[in-house]
Amino acid sequence: MDTRTEPLCRQALALPKEDRAYLIEQLLASVEQGKELSPAWQAEIDRRLHDLESGKAQPFPAEEFHARLREKLQNLASHDNYPWHSAI
Repeated sequence: MDTRTEPLCRQALALPKEDRAYLIEQLLASVEQGKELSPAWQAEIDRRLHDLESGKAQPFPAEEFHARLREKLQNLASHDNYPWHSAI
């Protein structure tokens, strides 16, 4: 790691969760600036936005999604004896 970025990273990691998330968004936006979306990605974004605005899709927190996914994976793993079960 560069000697200029190491102290900056330590400071960033000490920030509250919300501030770190904001910083990540800003940094990603600066790196990806100017990249155009493919027509397929733009169509998918438009479809999802329409579904949200029309009420067809309901948003929910990422934590809830992860909990649901973890539960489904654990159920699958317990029935089929998957070797990665202990990693969940």
